[in-house]
Amino acid sequence: MTMLVSYLAVGLLINLSHAVGHLLVARWFGVAVDRISLGIGPSLWSRRRGRTTFRIALFPIAFLVRLRTRWKDGAEGVWPPSDPQDLRSKNLVVRGVVFASAPTALLLLALASAFVAAGLERTEPDDRPVVGGVASGMPAEGAGIEAGDLILTVDGERPETWLDVVMLVSTAGDGPVRLEVQRGQEVLTLDIEPDRSPFDDRPMIGIVPGTITVQPPGLLARTEEAVTTVAGYGRRLLQGFMPAPTRVRAVAGPIAISSMAAERAGGASTFWLAATYFPLTCFAWCVVFPYLDGRRFLFLLVEAVARRPIHPKHEQRFNLVWLVIVAGFNVFASVARFVL
Repeated sequence: MTMLVSYLAVGLLINLSHAVGHLLVARWFGVAVDRISLGIGPSLWSRRRGRTTFRIALFPIAFLVRLRTRWKDGAEGVWPPSDPQDLRSKNLVVRGVVFASAPTALLLLALASAFVAAGLERTEPDDRPVVGGVASGMPAEGAGIEAGDLILTVDGERPETWLDVVMLVSTAGDGPVRLEVQRGQEVLTLDIEPDRSPFDDRPMIGIVPGTITVQPPGLLARTEEAVTTVAGYGRRLLQGFMPAPTRVRAVAGPIAISSMAAERAGGASTFWLAATYFPLTCFAWCVVFPYLDGRRFLFLLVEAVARRPIHPKHEQRFNLVWLVIVAGFNVFASVARFVL
C-alpha cells in the first residue's frame, strides 16, 4: 500500500512538474498556451480566458499543457502560422528551449528529491559483532541470546566484524557452538546446538545483525550525495535501454525498476526513492522515445536540415505510428518481465 500511494503521489508530482516546465518557459517567450487541463477524457468543466482554455476532465490523473492548437484537415489556410504568439512561428532555438523545459524540470525534481532523501535520518547495518535480533524458535532464543549482546568469542575465536561471526558459526563442526557474550557488565558463556540450513546444510543459530542510526550529512555532502545518486540511477537506466537479453527485465518500466530498488533501500525511503527515480526515468523516456518529447527534438532536427518548417500533419501521422510502437513495446516488456 505504501508503494502504491507513493507511486500515485509521485506520479502527479512528476506530471505537474513536466507541465509547469513547459508552461512557464513558453510564457516567458511569449508563446500562447492553448489549453491547461487537469485530467484526461471527457470534459467536466471548462472556461476560456484569453487564448487559454482551463479544463477539468473525467479522469484527474494527469496535468496536461497544450501549447498550440491541433492542426485539422482543411486548415491549410493557417499554415504556415503568422501569429507571433504561435509556438510554430518561433525560431528553432526558442522552440528547442521550450521543448527542453519539461525534461529539465524532471531532472531538477529528481535532484531535489535525492537532496531531500539525503537529509533524512537513516539506518545502516551494524558491522560490529552485536546481536540485533533473535529469530523466534531458533537455537539462539532457546540458549538465552538477547538483542544487544556483544559477541566476544565463537568457539574461542574473537570476531572483529559481524561477517566474522557468520563465518565462524557456519564453519563450526558437529556439536554445540560455544559463544562468549557481554551483556552490560556481565560476560556469559553459552553453548548452542545449531540447526542445519535447508539450503547448504551449514550450521545456523538464528541471530541477525543490528543497525545503527546515521545522522544526515551537511549541506555540501548532501548535494554531492544527491548528484551521485541521480548519476547512479542514470547509469542503470541507460543500461536498461541497451539491447541485450540480460537487460530485458531492466526495461520492464519505471514501476518495476523502482519496485526492485525500493526493496533494496527499505520501506522508509520508498517515497523519496520513487520521487528520485521516477522523474529520472520519465526524463530519459521523454528524450529517448520519439513519441514523447523526443519527437519534438527529432522534428526540430529535421527542420534544421531541411531549412523549412515541417507541416504538422506529418508530425501527427508520425505520432500515431510511434504510439502503436510504444504500446507494443510496453506489452512486450511487461510480458518479458514475468516470462524471461
